[in-house]
Amino acid sequence: MTIQHFRHRFILLLLASLCLGQTAQAASLAARLDSIVNASPLSRTSLIGVMVWDLQADTCVYERNATTVMRPASTMKLLTAVAALRQMGDSSAVRADMKGEQLRADFSMKDTVALGEGWCWDDNNPQLATRDTTIAMHPLGWLLWPMLKQSNNLAAEAVFYNLAAYCSNIEYSNKRRSVSSKTAQHCVEQFIQQLACDTPWLELSSDGTRLYRVADGSGLSLYNYVTPQLLTACLRHAWHDESLRRRLLACLPIAGYDGTLEHRMQGTEAEWLVAAKTGTLSGVSSLAGYCLPRTLAFTIICNGTMRQQPARDLQDALCIEMAK
Repeated sequence: MTIQHFRHRFILLLLASLCLGQTAQAASLAARLDSIVNASPLSRTSLIGVMVWDLQADTCVYERNATTVMRPASTMKLLTAVAALRQMGDSSAVRADMKGEQLRADFSMKDTVALGEGWCWDDNNPQLATRDTTIAMHPLGWLLWPMLKQSNNLAAEAVFYNLAAYCSNIEYSNKRRSVSSKTAQHCVEQFIQQLACDTPWLELSSDGTRLYRVADGSGLSLYNYVTPQLLTACLRHAWHDESLRRRLLACLPIAGYDGTLEHRMQGTEAEWLVAAKTGTLSGVSSLAGYCLPRTLAFTIICNGTMRQQPARDLQDALCIEMAK
């Protein structure tokens, strides 16, 4: 055997051992995640959906009920944000401004319905009938910060309807035309269909039944339905587009540092290393985003939760394990 053949064989053996090592690590992580889910009291009383995707190996690390239809709460904002960034671009202008600490958005292109479809009367509902024409123009990215960092529902609905106006080619100066929630829903659904074209493993229907429903842009509606697989595919899509990844990471809450994750996972392996969107509704708790040291995208949705804390404890424990 020549030295050249020996080197070639050595490289092949080295690559094979690395692949086996990565496979073993993934299997080990999957087992640990499964153990955490099984140990949670929610595993006996609630519906838990989880999907963890390795963005470097481009393969699934762990899944449980990944194709089960569930209510996402505010993790729905991820679909709205990525759909808007994908179709409008970060520099597209939207009308919004701040008055003190209060966000004001212009809905002059919107129909006259003030509340979103499927909103409960006692939820934290933004009013969508604003007709303020003096509000300044801002790039889309300006709205994404409060929408994702602070889970601002008014910002999310503003992005939702601005996306509808953009897709309908409606100018702000044209007050005779308006867009409805149906138009905005269709725009996000178009993005989901495009997502499926780029993601062969994404299931959008089963036995002729669609596995998702878009009702609003904020996740307030009880008529929103997604699968953990769909949200993970959205995160995967954004990661592999440099401009989308940069904008999304800049606006997502960071564990133990800011936004809606400021007080979570502090002093753990996940602190500073998990960037994710939270979701909270009565009976719903969710978390979806990225675990950066392992370059993982993940979605964790709990439905049928009587209290939020056990669901958050489960989400935090899974994130900490992923970050190790």
